[in-house]
Amino acid sequence: MKKIIIYFLVSTFLISQDSIEETKDVPSNSEIQAEAKAEPKEVKSDEIKSEEIEECDANDNLNKISGLTYFDFTYSDDKGVFDVKRTYLNYGQKLSDISKFKMTLDVGRDTSGDDTDERLSAYLKKAQITITPKENSSFYLGLIGMNMFNVQEKTWGYRYISKSAMDKYSFSSSADLGFGYKLKLQKFMLSTLLTNGEGYKKIGADEFQKISLQFLYGDSNLRSIQSGKAFNVGLALSFEPFKSEYLSDSDGGTLTDNEDATGYSDLSSNIFEGMNSVVSLFGGFTMQTFMGGLEVNMLNSFDSNGYSIGIGDDGGSFGNDDTFTSSSTYGDLKTSSLISTYFSFGLTPKFNMFLRADMYDENTAADSENDSETCVLLGFHFPLYDYMDLAPVIKYNIIESEDDPSIDFGVNFQFKF
Repeated sequence: MKKIIIYFLVSTFLISQDSIEETKDVPSNSEIQAEAKAEPKEVKSDEIKSEEIEECDANDNLNKISGLTYFDFTYSDDKGVFDVKRTYLNYGQKLSDISKFKMTLDVGRDTSGDDTDERLSAYLKKAQITITPKENSSFYLGLIGMNMFNVQEKTWGYRYISKSAMDKYSFSSSADLGFGYKLKLQKFMLSTLLTNGEGYKKIGADEFQKISLQFLYGDSNLRSIQSGKAFNVGLALSFEPFKSEYLSDSDGGTLTDNEDATGYSDLSSNIFEGMNSVVSLFGGFTMQTFMGGLEVNMLNSFDSNGYSIGIGDDGGSFGNDDTFTSSSTYGDLKTSSLISTYFSFGLTPKFNMFLRADMYDENTAADSENDSETCVLLGFHFPLYDYMDLAPVIKYNIIESEDDPSIDFGVNFQFKF
């Protein structure tokens, strides 16, 4: 399998070089002179600077340290809380005429435990080497940014207010350890990645790798468009196999208790193999002061809950007279759906209004009830200074399993340095 993947990536690269050499036009002297005299394109600082700092892609961020901090105040459940959600520290360096290195440190709160045990944690999010042997093709190696929702995140544009939909609901990590290749031919772009699959906050725990593909037509960063109309449409795919161990009753009848606290002699261990996959269709559109985006995401995986050993059919602890009656859930296909749409309106050159709605269903199976969630964000974006942005936000959240929706109010800040 690995050989096939490597052969596919290498073949794509070789084919792309032939295509680029055949289609690349040599500019005339008059074109070169006209380009040299042309004035540089004006960039709206309030729309693109934060993306350049976080991704460390702009040449201005090479050979220096830059950073980004997300700070907010949230009023929820009759109490107000100040918090620093995230801080990114970036460093970029040009290694040669065709290669560069960028590193991103992610500092935030670790909420994996209970609320009383929250603590600051730091992760190396990116340690990426980019090699660009040809103008329209690039190789990536190391701890690299993923290609599953990077375009959608730019269209959404307000990362300091909320993660993009796929990131928020854990459809994919934003970075992972591996290598990749990107080809761009005019308006078409192809990105292929082979990574560990666990993300940048976890160490590779198994022998399986994740394949991620992105097909894009149009402009990848709509917020860099200063005038006129622009759009993009795309498809993102990922596949990762897995193995999991579960217990079953080998004779299919009464469980035999060893009576020495060692368990049951007729339970056997089995290996289950499955596949996790994500499919995402997305698109965006911008026209003067209006921008909108829509994405439809599906996550398919096999249920890995397995058996739950502990209670017999008489309601008490297992004994020799108990019969194992549960059935395994291994092999049952679980499908999660996620639809996200977002809009922003430029009311004035320094005042934007935005609206976003996420509709998430953890399991679309007919027998899975009360697990859907709808979240609506409504707010305003103010670029106060070149280094600071402000956004008051109202969050309306509906959880199917709860009777009443929740309404939270917050004020978000973004500091750039």
